[in-house]
Amino acid sequence: MKTIKINKVIFLLALSIIIGINTIKAQETTGFFELVKKGTASYDNKDYVNAGKLLSKAADLTQYKPGGADGFNAAYNAACSWSLANDLDKAFEQLNKVADNVFFTNYYDQMLKDSDFKNLYQDSRWKKICERINNTKIRFEANLNKTLVKELDSIRQNDQADRLKALEYEKKYGGQSDEAKGQWKIVEEKDKKDLEKVKAIVGEDHWPGVKEVGFDGNQTIFLVIQHADLKTQLEFLPIMQSAVSKGNAMPKDYAYLVDRVSLRQGKKQVYGSQLVRDGKTGKMLYPAPLIDPETVDVRREQVGLEPMATYLQQNGLDWNVENYKAMLAEKEKKAKISIRNSVNKF
Repeated sequence: MKTIKINKVIFLLALSIIIGINTIKAQETTGFFELVKKGTASYDNKDYVNAGKLLSKAADLTQYKPGGADGFNAAYNAACSWSLANDLDKAFEQLNKVADNVFFTNYYDQMLKDSDFKNLYQDSRWKKICERINNTKIRFEANLNKTLVKELDSIRQNDQADRLKALEYEKKYGGQSDEAKGQWKIVEEKDKKDLEKVKAIVGEDHWPGVKEVGFDGNQTIFLVIQHADLKTQLEFLPIMQSAVSKGNAMPKDYAYLVDRVSLRQGKKQVYGSQLVRDGKTGKMLYPAPLIDPETVDVRREQVGLEPMATYLQQNGLDWNVENYKAMLAEKEKKAKISIRNSVNKF
């Protein structure tokens, strides 16, 4: 997701609890992504004062808590905008709000080399704020379970490397080629081994959060479950939902799992995360069958996912609800859509 030209870190953090689908159908979105969109446009037009106002308001909506709508990214970009507007007080105000939160430490290295902050360098507050964030980062990393972090890092690297190779083979030799099929077979065998490792880590109900295994380690657990068989995914759904309610799993990731499970059960997806892709060319075609397309952005925002139009644009597609409904109705007459052709093999 690109929230602004700087979008230094593409990261969506965990909500305190998943909100039921049926309770949000009639609600309007909170406006976070709309504020970010307008703030992005103002930033690109070098209207840094307006960008600062809009992005600060977006960050305030999240109350600077780990949430699906990434208030930390908005706060960072708001501080950049205020710095460029030469309003140093407001820039430091945004940084002070997040400096002691472990979820902001992911921005620290980028912050030190970001030219948007050059107006802050000579201010005595700059050194102090950097020290605060760095100290938070040091404490955060010191408390991680190093053994689990190392194990999950190894799993993640294997998981992604093998899949990238499989997709490369599809592109080079074709989706139905022996080379591609052979590589996907390797992926499936390794997935089984990784799944056993993750099952041992999670147990009956212990999904390690970011504070225990870091950002990448936390998502790696989700990736392995996302690639598992349907029976396993169904077993992990309530465990992951519980983890989300405790702040240990990402609601965005949970939404992806809900969608995949729904499609595998022959139902329609809820959040629009799964895209049908051409198995031969790898080209994205359209979102897999989706319930209530008119209100999908409400549901997506509740779990911190960008609007459908933005998501599809990143995949070379346009979003028009009426056209989608008409197209889907025609497609459903001909054949069921297989989750095997989903884009989300990662």
